[in-house]
Amino acid sequence: AAAALLLTVLSYNNLFLGTVGGFLFSAFMVSITVLPRGQAATGPQTSLWHRTTLGTRIFWRNRRLRSLLALNLVVAAPTALVLVNTVV
Repeated sequence: AAAALLLTVLSYNNLFLGTVGGFLFSAFMVSITVLPRGQAATGPQTSLWHRTTLGTRIFWRNRRLRSLLALNLVVAAPTALVLVNTVV
């Protein structure tokens, strides 16, 4: 909606110059962001398989997260069908 309003007073090419400015400003903000120093984990070393599957196990144990996963699948399936069928 904002782009449509800006097109009433700006040309099409100038609108993209504004987008470039926005990206440059965003890159500047990211570059000056200070991140806190992280501490190395001092706990017992676990296997790669355990660490890789930890998120999945947490999702399956928690009922609310299982429901969220189901909702994501409900949204993803028709979206994938639409994306594939637009090519065909």
